[in-house]
Amino acid sequence: MLRSAIVTAAAVAFSLSSAALAQEEPPSNSLRWFESFDQNKDGFITLAEMETAGAAEFARIDKDKSGAIAIDEYLADSPDATDDEVRRMKNRFAVMDRRGDGNGVISQAEFINFGKFVIEIADQNGDRDGRMSREEFVESVTPAKQ
Repeated sequence: MLRSAIVTAAAVAFSLSSAALAQEEPPSNSLRWFESFDQNKDGFITLAEMETAGAAEFARIDKDKSGAIAIDEYLADSPDATDDEVRRMKNRFAVMDRRGDGNGVISQAEFINFGKFVIEIADQNGDRDGRMSREEFVESVTPAKQ
């Protein structure tokens, strides 16, 4: 039951499309995301790395320095403008906002808390150590073969 809820949350968080279900590799944007948050390049993202890298990433995306990320700022940050990626990004944005105050913009806390949520979902190696390995992350965002 808990595993089912986690898988469902991961599917919502990453908004896997039916077209993506046929793929065997995670989306390249997902791997770039992992690499950018793994600050010491040890193959894990810790909660501390999520806080530090998340704050820096938030500041980079918040182009108008308003202290909040609007959907247009969030979408403009992606080098991949395919319909599938734009849909995934809109869904991630909505999840971040719903997990926060639901006001239509993402605060730094909402942005970082979403990253912590991703760690919580993916950290399935049995030790629940509060860190996410690259393998755990890849497994959580890579659809199973059909």
